[in-house]
Amino acid sequence: MPSADSTDLPTFLCDERNVGPWQRTFTLPADVDMKALRARLEAGLLRIDLPKRDMTGEPMVKIEIQ
Repeated sequence: MPSADSTDLPTFLCDERNVGPWQRTFTLPADVDMKALRARLEAGLLRIDLPKRDMTGEPMVKIEIQ
């Protein structure tokens, strides 16, 4: 087994290689503004901006504790 400081170990945690189209699905938090989502591809890295929605105008629900 190589030592921890060996240069033989890979420097990545996950490497995916697919041929052809693929898709991945994520569940987004409820406070994300879906109309303001932005995605861009930069040097092979997909960056997705998830701006938070202004929830100050949302009606509040009072829950009575018994």
